[in-house]
Amino acid sequence: MKKIMLFPYNKDAVTLLNNFRGSKDYEIAVICSFKEDIIAMTKELESKRILLSNDFEKYAKEVDAVVFCENVSKIDPLAYLKKIEYLCLINKEFFLSISLYDEIKLECMDNLQKDLLDRAVIIENPYDKELKEKRRTLYPVNTPVVCIMGFGENCNKFQTHLELYEKFFDKGYRCFNIFSNYLGKITGGELYPNFIFEKNMSLFTKIQKFNMYIYDIETKEKPDVIILSVPYGIMPANMFISNNFGEFAYIVSSALQVDVGILCIDFLSELNEVYCDELRKMLRYKFSVPLDVICVSDVKKRFIREENSYINYFLNRNSDISCEFDNCDGIEVFSNLNESCEIKNRCLNSVISKLEENIKVF
Repeated sequence: MKKIMLFPYNKDAVTLLNNFRGSKDYEIAVICSFKEDIIAMTKELESKRILLSNDFEKYAKEVDAVVFCENVSKIDPLAYLKKIEYLCLINKEFFLSISLYDEIKLECMDNLQKDLLDRAVIIENPYDKELKEKRRTLYPVNTPVVCIMGFGENCNKFQTHLELYEKFFDKGYRCFNIFSNYLGKITGGELYPNFIFEKNMSLFTKIQKFNMYIYDIETKEKPDVIILSVPYGIMPANMFISNNFGEFAYIVSSALQVDVGILCIDFLSELNEVYCDELRKMLRYKFSVPLDVICVSDVKKRFIREENSYINYFLNRNSDISCEFDNCDGIEVFSNLNESCEIKNRCLNSVISKLEENIKVF
């Protein structure tokens, strides 16, 4: 088992720590961040039995590896690069996602920095089994499938996935988890296969290969349920933020029959039945996915036109913002800003109840 450090403190790190059940491969020993994060980090994580520090160099020497969290707070990638240079100096193993690797690489000033960056261990799923035959139909997948979609990045899909997995785990069900966030690998879950992100592979082939991948999982692992959180969003946010035009949601929903659908949406102060019904229709007619639960995220976004990107405002429960929502015509609704866990627990438990009540599925 490897003792690891998480860096830096951000929403993803907190989500992982709040829902980490342990792993046969990794032990989270310390979380390090910048000096200005110490007060917020201590306040939010002081109840956790984990070391919190801003002394990166000291604790990097004491762990087996450093795991860099995704840059959800949009800090300067050079801040990551500076830490990577030190890790290479002391010959310490470090992990990056493919997207974070690409983001940092753009800031490399010379070949030496690129060579140091290339020493990273890229956490990925290399599954690339070739299609043995040209099938006109998909492999049958009989395991219940729960699909967590979202409006885009940073809308609580990772948190919802981990919390839902905990509910199934507590009831004794064996889950196979496929995460869109690479920190899911730390929990013992799996990531999407690399081929699904290939630019030179047809949509038709991606659907076929992903269906075969899930069929292989079902055959080998024999899980009680498969939970997937889908990368990016179900549609473009605007003309500048494409969310890959909902490609990944389309691949997943075309390769599998989804039994329960959860949609994580950006923060809203109000939610009415008309809006919920429009969301239900979109998932039903665009992706053939039922809409059973809506999660209203605790992330408020502001689009910066000059940069063609969003600034994320991570709200907390002390915010003077309304977060009480009624269920909408059979759709369970909860907010991650709500201090009461009762509503969220009811919504997540309803997912299990729906599958348990459907004998043909569960």
